[in-house]
Amino acid sequence: MVEPLTATALGMVEATFLLLLHKPNLDRLALLDSVWRMAKRMNKLAGGLEKRTFEAATKRKQVFS
Repeated sequence: MVEPLTATALGMVEATFLLLLHKPNLDRLALLDSVWRMAKRMNKLAGGLEKRTFEAATKRKQVFS
């Protein structure tokens, strides 16, 4: 489920970039930087969650095997 979350985050970043860069200024560029960092962090968190979930499922499978 990481890909849908990542695609959604990047889609939101793209839409925000397009809207805010219509008339760029320093405040909007700072906001864009924050949005980009948030999307990268969301991707990292989703990847970590996927890894932990996979490891837990693997452990459960070993117990029941």
